[in-house]
Amino acid sequence: MTMTQKNNIITHVDRFLQQKSDHDWLMIPLNGKQGRDEFKNTIVYSTFPANLNQTDFESYIKMTFCDLPHEHQTKMAGLRLTKSQSFQQEDVVFDYAPTTGCISATLLQIVSQRNEQNELEILVGAISLVRKPTIGLHFNNDYWQSDKSRVQRGLQYLFAIEAKKELACH
Repeated sequence: MTMTQKNNIITHVDRFLQQKSDHDWLMIPLNGKQGRDEFKNTIVYSTFPANLNQTDFESYIKMTFCDLPHEHQTKMAGLRLTKSQSFQQEDVVFDYAPTTGCISATLLQIVSQRNEQNELEILVGAISLVRKPTIGLHFNNDYWQSDKSRVQRGLQYLFAIEAKKELACH
């Protein structure tokens, strides 16, 4: 793949890299709650024929991201493909485990473009942050809700870092 073909995807990735301040905000220490953060990042770059349909895309997501919870696979597969030259879609899913006090935020992200052969190039992934407090402490189930857009941008920054690595392999 030539650099010209990657330009639209690269433009999205570079824009995500400009969101470092939201990533830094997201990574602020746990405000007196001892604990740790865990990350799971999966980014995949693939090229598909121009006639890729939604059903085939859903099958691809379920096979490629089989380690994601079923709900996340379904949401990711539901992100719509478009006929446009370049597009992006995302969703942020929050989960709360009341018994452990853990919270998580998962970014489901697709960035795509059509190349000169009219093939669909897709960079798709899931970036998950699980915040685990020390035993006996709990986060509220709405911990990130009021800052959903900042959480999304912070996770998109992590997506961009992983995307750069994935694109360098192609």
